[in-house]
Amino acid sequence: MHTKAFDQFKSVLAIDTLVKQFKNEKLYKSIDVRGIITLNYKEKQTEYCFDQFGHFYKDGVLLSNIPLMEFIKGLIYAK
Repeated sequence: MHTKAFDQFKSVLAIDTLVKQFKNEKLYKSIDVRGIITLNYKEKQTEYCFDQFGHFYKDGVLLSNIPLMEFIKGLIYAK
């Protein structure tokens, strides 16, 4: 298991903006979880499980957000 923390203002702001673009997923009933993104706010922590294709899971709801997944991949694989 690997953990990577992002605290650069630009990255955090971009993730916060992309999180607002979730759409309910109607085609998938489950996903093959490959990672978890945890967002820490002042008094709140939110977690989303995700697969490599841009499908996310939170609180029993499947969501889709390909732009967020592409951004996460860019952060993870950045040198």
